[in-house]
Order: sequence, then C-alpha cells, then structure tokens
Amino acid sequence: MPLLDFSQWGFLSAPLNELLDRLGARIVEIATDEEHFFGGCMKRDSEIVVVLPQRMNELEKDLSTRGLLAHWFGVEITDWPMQVSFADVEQAA
Repeated sequence: MPLLDFSQWGFLSAPLNELLDRLGARIVEIATDEEHFFGGCMKRDSEIVVVLPQRMNELEKDLSTRGLLAHWFGVEITDWPMQVSFADVEQAA
C-alpha cells in the first residue's frame, strides 16, 4: 500500500478504514446531551481515539473523523466540507 497523503485530498479520499488503520486511530461513539459537542481526538497509549457523539449520521461521522484527524496531523481544515473545530482534550469517557 502507498504511504498516506497528508493533504486535504489525502484525508478526504482515502477509504476511512484504511485511514484509521494507517494512522493508528479508532472511533468511539458516546451518548451525550451536550448539543455543542461534535467530537474530539485524544491520544490513548499508542493510538489516537476519535470520540464522536452517537447522534451523528454516517456522513457527519465520516467528515468529522476525517477533519479531526487531518487537523491532528497539521492539515489546514478552514475550508473543510463540514465545519470542524478542534480542542485538545486530556480525558474522555
């Protein structure tokens, strides 16, 4: 397999499962009543955990995951197809 393209296009075009595998990441969905929580990333041991609210539809989950991971790796996301904001979180459920 070729190396991951660390560009916006690379994060948007790679199959999501391949992207997660290559980056050592996994998705965890949590139930939350917080309407302003749209996801986050954190380092847990040797992997990156993408935490998303269960209320998201599949397209939102896909674009949020890609955007959060792109930002984590220093890719510019200001013109991402979906609004993504990023905060460094120390602990998550």
